[in-house]
Amino acid sequence: MDNLTADDALGSAPDLTNVAEWRGRLFGVDRIDLDDLRWTEAGTSYAWGAANRSPIPKIGSDHVGISGLAARKDGLIVGRQNTVH
Repeated sequence: MDNLTADDALGSAPDLTNVAEWRGRLFGVDRIDLDDLRWTEAGTSYAWGAANRSPIPKIGSDHVGISGLAARKDGLIVGRQNTVH
């Protein structure tokens, strides 16, 4: 039987709590690293590279982490408990 994981360079899909699509990419929040925004390469919903992550400010300030994602025209809205980025 074939292995259904992505090539190491592409990375396998993480276990995500929130997911939003914006400009041909998927964005999401890992269940373990609640402060980090993860994303795919444009046009490849299966390529979750390890370098495609960014911490959203006020890291460790709460136990909720990133609480919401929303695509809006020319921007991706990232919400935390008391802030919006």
